[in-house]
Amino acid sequence: MKREITARVLLTLIREQSFANATPSMVLTMSMVELAEMATASNIYLDGLGWLIGQFWEDKERQLPRDNQPLLDDKGRLWSREEMGDELTDEEYLVAEKIYHTAEFCSALYHHHPFDLSVLGEGGPTGSFEYANTSLIEWIQQAEHRRVAALVCRIVLDAEFDKALRDNQAVQDYYAENVYGTHSDNWQKIDDCEKFIKRAIEGMGVVAHHYEESRKWGLEGEAVHVNDMVYGWVPHVFEEEVVETAHEILEAANRLLPDELTLRHDSGARAYITNVFKEAEQIAEKHDVDLDVHDGYSLTIGYMETWLERKYWGDRRKEDEE
Repeated sequence: MKREITARVLLTLIREQSFANATPSMVLTMSMVELAEMATASNIYLDGLGWLIGQFWEDKERQLPRDNQPLLDDKGRLWSREEMGDELTDEEYLVAEKIYHTAEFCSALYHHHPFDLSVLGEGGPTGSFEYANTSLIEWIQQAEHRRVAALVCRIVLDAEFDKALRDNQAVQDYYAENVYGTHSDNWQKIDDCEKFIKRAIEGMGVVAHHYEESRKWGLEGEAVHVNDMVYGWVPHVFEEEVVETAHEILEAANRLLPDELTLRHDSGARAYITNVFKEAEQIAEKHDVDLDVHDGYSLTIGYMETWLERKYWGDRRKEDEE
């Protein structure tokens, strides 16, 4: 089938638009972080990073090549040197490889997907995308290329948000309101990148400190979540009566939970939640903690209902949906 654009023409176009007209030799000597920084800074169609990725793929998974893409096979992978034949010289194929892998890296940044941290360079950070990875947080704070640093920081933030989504709705809401918020971050602007990095690292630090304080008060795992639910927000001061209330509500929720062999159904879930709420109200009253289980506008009650619903169904509801 006749191609609308040749591999050579496409490589030239990408070098001109994404990499400030860098020569082939310059592309080969630059790191992928440098190239990604340039692509992010480029203003083509107001979305330089998206434009570069769009020259290769039409999907986030990088499995669907764009129409008439001369460098990729039908699975979205770069043709081998042998398969490419004489369409490119050896040097041009090396440039194609470099740009292809840079586009893969840019796709991970653009869609906020974790990637192999070795891409960030020799002697760079290792490990996983989490705030506890001090080598990665230090790299983000000190990296020369601030646009890439901000995008890497966004991946870390999303990973921490996903943890909260599973484990602690109060923390999830803290991130949503104070870190994500209504901010519209423009990765092309260094100032926006710096503001985002500062906001994100400070926010993740607040949450990390909150969990440290929770452990000092003898709260671990679900107990942290229940304590935060009773307050309805994070961060917060810690009070002995609330901590005791949280421990006892968790004990009641575990005690009242039907065993694994019990058939789950919607009426059973409702009964379980009602029973836990009844005991939770009595526990809170005993410790002189404000908890109105009939307040439909209360964040605490909304958090608890969602938590108990998940606790009752476990993985069953997900399996039923599949």
